[in-house]
Amino acid sequence: MGLGGYLTWTAAAREIYKKYGVKTIPIEVHMGQSSSGDKIPLTRLKKDEMFRNNPYIVQEFSEMHGLQVRLNGDSANYVEKEEFHKVTHKGNSHIIETICLTVGIENPELRCELFLDDNEKSEVESHLENIPKYFICVEPHTNFDFTLNRGYPFEKWQMIVDEIIERTGLAVVQIGTSPSLLKNVIDYRSKTTFRVVSGIIEASMCLISSEGGLTHLCTTTSTPGVVILTGYQSEKMVAYPSNHYVNIAQHGPCGMKAHCEDCANDAKTHNYKEVVDKVCEVLEEA
Repeated sequence: MGLGGYLTWTAAAREIYKKYGVKTIPIEVHMGQSSSGDKIPLTRLKKDEMFRNNPYIVQEFSEMHGLQVRLNGDSANYVEKEEFHKVTHKGNSHIIETICLTVGIENPELRCELFLDDNEKSEVESHLENIPKYFICVEPHTNFDFTLNRGYPFEKWQMIVDEIIERTGLAVVQIGTSPSLLKNVIDYRSKTTFRVVSGIIEASMCLISSEGGLTHLCTTTSTPGVVILTGYQSEKMVAYPSNHYVNIAQHGPCGMKAHCEDCANDAKTHNYKEVVDKVCEVLEEA
């Protein structure tokens, strides 16, 4: 599970607290060995950076009163079936809705949570001193650990950035971990933690990204996101009300982890100006 996946659990923890008045104890069960060498299930408290400082989630053994929820159980998993080359998603509902149904909660608020500590807030302020007051965040890179098919051509990202600068006059800050740097941007790649980046997004006017961890992170802020969606997954499974989506898919959802020619062709033939127009529309509404 990636950072975005753990962030979806923060929404479930909030909904659990709202309905039942208890904190969530996140656990994961993995197979281990007994002293006699037999395979046995081992239950562990899951500690994660996305859960730190969260008032709805237990992260210390000294505080173990709450509802135990298994993060890696089949019922809460948004994957129906996984094969070597592809996955079949439970695409008929949002990831957060799928999780919440396992604890008897319907119609949860589709918004993740992140709580910065004082040191992180101070670090955000320090970074913002190096950035113009009015700016947009952009992340042209997507995580290829899960699939090769959520990306958008880098040369089109450059055209998006250039046209947005021309039309709005706003500065563009490149965040994330892309190995490639766009031209005409302020380089903030890998300069701070994923958590602190949320504060930079909060201060921006908009985030532009392919679907991934940052688009979940964006929902922890008051900043709208403009998200490029491919045919890898269904829009319903990952879409948040606070984000705006440019769905370039002409097929799918395919769930392909290996290279998908249809996903590649969709990205190749898509008109990047649709993204630019959506960003300008979002900025006008702000």
